[in-house]
Amino acid sequence: MDLFVKPRKRENIDAHNAYILGSDFTSLVTACYLLRDGSLKGEHIHIIDSVDSFHHYESYLSFVDNRSLYLWDILRSIPSIETEGLTVLDEMTYLNHDAPMKTIHNIQLSDQLISELVHFFFTSDEQLEGKQVKDVFSQDFMESDFYCYWHALFQVNDAYSFKVTLHRYMHILTTQCMISPKYCVYESVIVPIIEYLEAHTNGTNYAYIGGGVSLPYNIQEA
Repeated sequence: MDLFVKPRKRENIDAHNAYILGSDFTSLVTACYLLRDGSLKGEHIHIIDSVDSFHHYESYLSFVDNRSLYLWDILRSIPSIETEGLTVLDEMTYLNHDAPMKTIHNIQLSDQLISELVHFFFTSDEQLEGKQVKDVFSQDFMESDFYCYWHALFQVNDAYSFKVTLHRYMHILTTQCMISPKYCVYESVIVPIIEYLEAHTNGTNYAYIGGGVSLPYNIQEA
């Protein structure tokens, strides 16, 4: 029962600050927990980084791990930016219930495309250096439902990064409980989280670091 009880606000919590190192996906989720459960003011939460990690595919990998229950917990508190009255978790769950064919375990691959994937799995990293996905796969593979789905989850175009995501998350091909976003992870999850954080922050700071890239939400140069 305690799971559903809002934590008590700690005494003198308003006098404290939280400093989160790194601006990846986990950092954003941590900031959300500090706001929702920690009762910490948004302007007292500082995400410190020297590069823009929000747009890098590696910062989204934890999203695809279906065992990340902490993520589903926080997404039930993040408002949808498309549908008023729904949360991000509501929106994703309804989508997967209403359109199950969008989930990857229902996507069929021909023997030829499976053969291409197997060959790619055993290709050395050195052979993939400097190559794009389109350089190592056929046009049929690039136009397949599988690749379109995978690219929506991981917006990577270089062959090595594509191989990394396949090796780490190929298990979702056989899972029946993978929840898929409507769009790419950035548009469906990251943007709503950033808007949620900014809505609870007075005087959001913007810093130009990492080659002139503007990072949202209290990003400060270390």
